[in-house]
Amino acid sequence: MYMSIMRRFADHSACGNYKATCQPYVSQQRQEPLSGRRKWYVGCSSFTNSPKEDKHFIRWVPENVELLYFQELFTAGLPLNKTSSARCNGQGKMLKFTECGVEFHVIIPDDLDACPYFVIVVFGVHSHAPHAPFVTQGTTVDTVLAMLHPMLTPKTSRSDFLKSPQLNAYLQARGLRSIEDLDATLTNKDRIKRLIAKEKLTRFPFGGDIEGVMFEWRMRHQDPETAYIRKIVTTAFGSIIIGLYDEQAQIFIQRSTFQMDMSFKRLDGKWNEILFACFDDRHGKIITLGRIITDTQRSKMYELAFNWFFELLGERSRKKVQWYHLNIDGFLGTTVDMDSKQMAGE
Repeated sequence: MYMSIMRRFADHSACGNYKATCQPYVSQQRQEPLSGRRKWYVGCSSFTNSPKEDKHFIRWVPENVELLYFQELFTAGLPLNKTSSARCNGQGKMLKFTECGVEFHVIIPDDLDACPYFVIVVFGVHSHAPHAPFVTQGTTVDTVLAMLHPMLTPKTSRSDFLKSPQLNAYLQARGLRSIEDLDATLTNKDRIKRLIAKEKLTRFPFGGDIEGVMFEWRMRHQDPETAYIRKIVTTAFGSIIIGLYDEQAQIFIQRSTFQMDMSFKRLDGKWNEILFACFDDRHGKIITLGRIITDTQRSKMYELAFNWFFELLGERSRKKVQWYHLNIDGFLGTTVDMDSKQMAGE
């Protein structure tokens, strides 16, 4: 894609009315569209908002493009061979060394069962540069995994890891400029891509949708004392997932009021999050008391979700959930956002 765009600008065919100032650059949409995701694009530096201006070049960047590397291409261009550029004005060429004075003597025993070893004796000095390393050291892999695991999700990409604050902080603390300084083999970014893909298959074998949540629930949330995922219900009308720690239940049941919020859109696609929270005076911040995650818009399903949540709240707190206006004890009220599913009532 980079070569195609640069070729069009070089032969002045990229824009309708080519100017000397026409140059490609990579940028992101300024305003957030209805989809909620600002797209990246390659545009022309001569573009203006004037209606009289002829059409200038623009092309959307595909989602599978490595943005960090893609931006570097338009900023610094293609990398040149440092050795050849220092000796000539052109790109240079690869040289193949066919003569090397080093001799390898391999001694193989006659009886390999009695002596299962080989002896290699090397004579001479190599007349060429050593080969670049191609196997990443085990300690480097462990370091990368230690940074990757806390941020790993089914949608984590290579670009997410390379631009992550965790990696940036690690490199700065050790005086390294880039991940290539950590290990030369990581110059090939596909190694990081394969490492991320392997960890995804290990930790999220069923992906990140309802099947992935059910796998997580069955494998790591069966102990009622430590579980967070408490209930998963899947019907023809939608799915409901309830998350609640025992510690959250103990704080929740002691509150006189709480709030329910759906304004925090942190989930992709069809999924919505109902957040139960309260303001903690001691810490001066909002703390989460539990979650309901659902992909349905039916009021009846919301009613069932609330019933199941408060049943689990009473079960895990070992106290009866009551409302003051009905039982002369319990919750005084709740604050809700403007989602109509929370206010339908009966």
